[in-house]
Amino acid sequence: MDALKLKGLPIAVVQIAPTEEQTWEELKKSVPTGSLVLGRVTTKSSQNRWATETVSLPWLILTDKQGRVAAEGFNFVDLETQLDSMAK
Repeated sequence: MDALKLKGLPIAVVQIAPTEEQTWEELKKSVPTGSLVLGRVTTKSSQNRWATETVSLPWLILTDKQGRVAAEGFNFVDLETQLDSMAK
């Protein structure tokens, strides 16, 4: 994660399986949030089906400077390649 911070990339962690409030609070306490943005899905709906029905985790998503999805669904080991291709 430090390498991503050095590149100026914000990292968001999203809990996509609805969880109890107490479970969510425990998760937030266990994650070093200094450089992370945390979010969660509280219920399943047609609006968040794209997230709650994700095939596998982690589901990595890169956005461009305008916030548009530039790459998604790749393995963590491919992150550097994806970042390099976005820089071109």
